[in-house]
Amino acid sequence: MNKIKKVDISDKLNSISFYNISLYDLLYYSAYIILFIKVVFFHKSQINTAIDTEIVGILSKMCSLIFFANCTIIMIFLQEYKKKEKYIILLLIGIFFISAMKAESLTLLGALVLILSSKKIDFDRFNKVSLIAQIIIVGLIIILAAGNIIDNGNILRGNSGKIRYAFGFGHPNTLGILTFQMICQYLYIKRKSNDYKKYIISTITMIFIYKATNSNTALLMSLMVVFLTFVYEKIIKIKFNYNQIKNMSIVLLTLSSTILITLSGYFWMNPNQLNLSTMVTRIWLIKKYLKAYGVNLFGNVISTGTDIVIPGMPRGYYYLDNAYAWIIINFGIIVSVVLLIGIIYYLRKLIRYGEFNMLIIVFVYLIYAISEINPFMIVFNSTLIGLNYSIYNGKERNNLKKNNEE
Repeated sequence: MNKIKKVDISDKLNSISFYNISLYDLLYYSAYIILFIKVVFFHKSQINTAIDTEIVGILSKMCSLIFFANCTIIMIFLQEYKKKEKYIILLLIGIFFISAMKAESLTLLGALVLILSSKKIDFDRFNKVSLIAQIIIVGLIIILAAGNIIDNGNILRGNSGKIRYAFGFGHPNTLGILTFQMICQYLYIKRKSNDYKKYIISTITMIFIYKATNSNTALLMSLMVVFLTFVYEKIIKIKFNYNQIKNMSIVLLTLSSTILITLSGYFWMNPNQLNLSTMVTRIWLIKKYLKAYGVNLFGNVISTGTDIVIPGMPRGYYYLDNAYAWIIINFGIIVSVVLLIGIIYYLRKLIRYGEFNMLIIVFVYLIYAISEINPFMIVFNSTLIGLNYSIYNGKERNNLKKNNEE
């Protein structure tokens, strides 16, 4: 009754396919891959050491135009909405657009339109396409670095003098989180397999990458997701029923959230108690950014880099390595509240439909976000696509339940 009727052009566009690939899939997956290329290849690699910066900028803008064009076509012509969904979409686009203008960053607006365009997405297929695309693009960057076509981007670990190999990326941690994401996608794709090889392959892969990049957080989070997945699939899933696992998940999420918030508050007030120079520095930097830029409804333009000046501070090294602080300072209170509500609703849906494998991955990403901003960037965290479950409540969203029961 309350669905908006599609015009004839929508029916015609939805019926188009290329080699059994629907127009929707073609536009959506090309949009995702183009966004991945824009962020990872043009902004997070050393490609500007081989190609003129102006050319890289032009190619990046072209990627943005194609990406937004694809998503716009999908949202207007290839998806249908209930009235409530239409109002929610317009409100979200308005909020995120204002924030993007204030912050002078399209990062979250791009993530939003990709999420809004994913109403018909098959999440299993999306993970497979994403994994293949990452292997190809990451492999290409490593090959370019190995062939000295682009710089390796290697850096030293603090005062230890230990070399951290970046393999052509702007920072070793970029390869670290990309490897983490690929491990998560691999484990999710293989969630119905009883083979132990998936745990071994995932662990060995991350240890190998760690030995080169020395990305501590990526290693710890990868080991955590492998361990929790193993415990769930080999012990909990076998010995407990759905309701018991559901109750355990709620208790563990509540308990862990309470502990993390309490510890964060304590160390915020007493950073020197950490006895970890990196974490002390991150807390110190968050405080400096809060003092310099403050917090408002729609965010601020903030500066980050190795040789910059922020208000009230001398020139130096300033980075926000906490995704939660980054979002509230850079994009504002309203966007932060919207994301918080969306994540809570998303977690509830995962528990409701028994998608505990995905719940584990999302949970570990939320922990990862304490020490980096990348976990809230959609090209480094494909689980953010699942936030569409917080917006679309029709039968098409029940593929979560279908996937779990197959």
